[in-house]
Amino acid sequence: MQSLYEHRITITTSLNSSNLPNTPSVLLAIEKITRHVRTFGKFFRRFQQLDTKKFVLLPICTDIVLYYWNKVVQSTEVSPELINGTLLRIYAHHCLLEGLADTPYAVFPVRMLVQAMVLFRESLKEWTPVRRDGTANENGTPL
Repeated sequence: MQSLYEHRITITTSLNSSNLPNTPSVLLAIEKITRHVRTFGKFFRRFQQLDTKKFVLLPICTDIVLYYWNKVVQSTEVSPELINGTLLRIYAHHCLLEGLADTPYAVFPVRMLVQAMVLFRESLKEWTPVRRDGTANENGTPL
C-alpha cells in the first residue's frame, strides 16, 4: 500500500511539474491508482469502525496510521495548489477539471487527507493511557 501511494505521489508530482505529458493513458492510470489507494483507506477506516480495539491491536496498525499521518504532515509543507489541483488544466472525460477540491490528479487529494486524519483521531483514542471515564486503557502507552 505504501509503495503504491508513493508511486502515485511521484506520478502526480511529475504531472504537476510538467515533466510528464498529460496523455489520456497517464490520466487514466492516475485515476485508477488514486481509486485503488482510496479503497485501501476505506478498508482501514471500515475495519476501524467495526472494532477500534481490534484494529489498534493489529501488528501493522501503528505503521499504517503513522504513514497516513505522515502524508497529512507532508501536505502541510507543500503549496495549496498541490492539494486542490489548481496547477493543472486537464481535459478528462470531455470536461475541464481545473481547481476541483478533490480531483484525483492533485498530489494530496482532500478525501485522502480526511481519511488519514480520521484514522489518526480514532486510533489516538485507543492509545491514550487513561480513558475519559478515568479507567486505565490496556492498549495505551504507560505514563
